Amino acid sequence: MNSLPANNPDWLVKKIIKMGGTISFYDFMNFALNDPINGYYGSGKAELGVRGDFVTSPSLSGDFAYLTGKQIEDWLIQFKNSFLSNQKLAVTEFGAGDGSFMSGLIKYFLENSKNFLEGVSFVIIEPNKG
Repeated sequence: MNSLPANNPDWLVKKIIKMGGTISFYDFMNFALNDPINGYYGSGKAELGVRGDFVTSPSLSGDFAYLTGKQIEDWLIQFKNSFLSNQKLAVTEFGAGDGSFMSGLIKYFLENSKNFLEGVSFVIIEPNKG
């Protein structure tokens, strides 16, 4: 009898048991999203949009990245003024998918604060081949 709560697929149950029968929420989400065979993103099988899952992805529209750009600009200015006056700042996106959000963010800076870009670098980390 499976004593794990919830209805987990067999592949996930095996991973949980292999890790001692309990895992952190981080590990659960990492498996569910990034497993290269069964993970939602990691497997490359995710279907988004009209025929797939609902999504608030920046790849569907640049609006989210553009609106977030103003807030990120404000934070970077605060960091620069408070802590890192002479150091270059980095904006890092983990799990960037196709890079749409970062592209939209850079577009925001190019249109609104082009000079500010000299002191900022942009880094994408994408662990999934899918």
